[in-house]
Amino acid sequence: MERKIKISFLEREFFAEDRTRTTVGGYESAIIKIDGKIKLCKVIDLERLKRAESLYFQMFQTTLPLVESETDLKQILEEDENGAKWLASFEKYFLAYYGEVIPMSLSIKASQLPRKTLYDLIPKDYFKRTEGGKHYRCPEGFIESLPENAAYWEIRPPMKYKDGKWVRMLDYHRRVRDSKGVFESYSIKDSDDKDHFNLRGILLGSLNKENIEKRKGDFEECFPINHFLKITYPVTLSTARQFNPLTMEIELEA
Repeated sequence: MERKIKISFLEREFFAEDRTRTTVGGYESAIIKIDGKIKLCKVIDLERLKRAESLYFQMFQTTLPLVESETDLKQILEEDENGAKWLASFEKYFLAYYGEVIPMSLSIKASQLPRKTLYDLIPKDYFKRTEGGKHYRCPEGFIESLPENAAYWEIRPPMKYKDGKWVRMLDYHRRVRDSKGVFESYSIKDSDDKDHFNLRGILLGSLNKENIEKRKGDFEECFPINHFLKITYPVTLSTARQFNPLTMEIELEA
């Protein structure tokens, strides 16, 4: 049976901090004194910014065969009304700030998972668990083979300009959804790699307890754990009311 990936195109909208709908919590106006002169500026309160409420809206979704390919997502998006709206917002932002749009090319390449892959999970509240020097060890283990409902591929969403240069400041995340909502992301490394870099490919699909060998740390009985790729095209804080961050999520179709 042919396997497919599901691609969701999302828009993130922040709730306004006040009735003017021009502010986002955590990005505040301030008056400061520099060299004896009073200046109006903006300051970032990271704690308030973390609590700024927002919602993701799915604007369009499509599927593609999980085979080696190079796909022009622009053609697919233009065939749907909401997909075309997502694309228009995407192109408007890049034209406004970078003077050019990036090609909407999605690359899929088959890849081989290393014989012994080191796997670990990061909880959503990792920083809270480690604040004040508290000891916390992320759960980890080894993946020696993948079950039928999981896959390992190299997938590159639109991330480069026409000249081949990488777009800076993109959020490229290996994410998880677990049965209890405890964990947020994962990392995978070749255990023989002395530098411990993340592997080039990504995991897609579900892992259960029996798929992870030599487990250490507390997995908190959160199996099954579903893996997907999330890439966000962030906007500057100063334009958070003008442009909403756009996101693509890529997962294995059930």
